[in-house]
Amino acid sequence: MNNSELETLIRNILREQLVPATPRTQRNAIFQTVDEAVCAAHQAFLRFQQCPLKTRSAIISAIREELMPRLTELAEESAKETGMGNKEDKYLKNKAALDNTPGIEDLTTTALTGDGGMVLFEYSPFGVIGSVTPSTNPTETIINNSISMLAAGNSVYFSPHPGAKNVLFKTDYHNRRHRVSL
Repeated sequence: MNNSELETLIRNILREQLVPATPRTQRNAIFQTVDEAVCAAHQAFLRFQQCPLKTRSAIISAIREELMPRLTELAEESAKETGMGNKEDKYLKNKAALDNTPGIEDLTTTALTGDGGMVLFEYSPFGVIGSVTPSTNPTETIINNSISMLAAGNSVYFSPHPGAKNVLFKTDYHNRRHRVSL
């Protein structure tokens, strides 16, 4: 066994010991600790990274379809819960996030060739991303981050501002409702 194989083996053993199994009963995606959220997001990432771009695209389409008829409701609840902004502007920001956040269409593979050989540029996921959502624009943030991070193949856990947690949980619920079961 060479050094590289030994290092990989040690990393795998440590990963299994340090990352506890995610409870299967935790279906509402609300966790008591950041460690629990990160663990669940890591488990989701391990499953999600096996999905082809076609599946990511279907998930993003489902998010857009689910949220579109609820943008007014989310805008009203966001303005009411946070006490910031107004429902009309919040609606426009929600719509802009839903319509303008790129999906998988920006994930193109490029190859450059020359006298020195060939270089392949291919996007790959980062892994687990933590997103702290502000009270100033909670719904717009979760809409944008969900679409962009999932398109890139990442998993994400959201840490809501206490002044916007209810509307964030509602937005996340609608995001999760029609996702493909991995």
